[in-house]
Amino acid sequence: MIHAAPQASTSPLEALALSERFVLWSFRAWACCCRGRRLPAEPVASAFANIGAPAAAVALDDAMTRLVLGTSRPLTVHCPPHPGLSEDETRLLAAVAAAQRHDRDDLARLFAEILAPPASALLGRSLMELGAAIATVGVLLPQPGPEEPVPAPEGRPRPAAATLH
Repeated sequence: MIHAAPQASTSPLEALALSERFVLWSFRAWACCCRGRRLPAEPVASAFANIGAPAAAVALDDAMTRLVLGTSRPLTVHCPPHPGLSEDETRLLAAVAAAQRHDRDDLARLFAEILAPPASALLGRSLMELGAAIATVGVLLPQPGPEEPVPAPEGRPRPAAATLH
């Protein structure tokens, strides 16, 4: 009998899709360059230029600048090799996915607790540009599945699901 060696648990970063890891890296690289006062972020600009989406670097810089200047608290964006994923990084990935599906309501909801509505709208515009720029070269973030149905109140029949014919 052959026993397989126990596999090490994967980090939250390793569990992400390749497209999500690339986008997360770009946010993290931007933050590292910002901390080192090296803006615009040359590694980010080079990476997006290499995949054929140079406009994405400008959109990312606009989005992050608007977020950093408009937020009511410090953001947690790790350095690129960090294996963990902060809540802010998770929010940023969800925002780019929402931008790729043109879901302005979800974008506003994601940043409602840390940005005023006008700042959130400006951030959303930049994220829409980022999402569109990377989508044109095939960098598509996984989209959430359908929401769980809301249970019918006790004693009431559940309405039939809507269908298209």
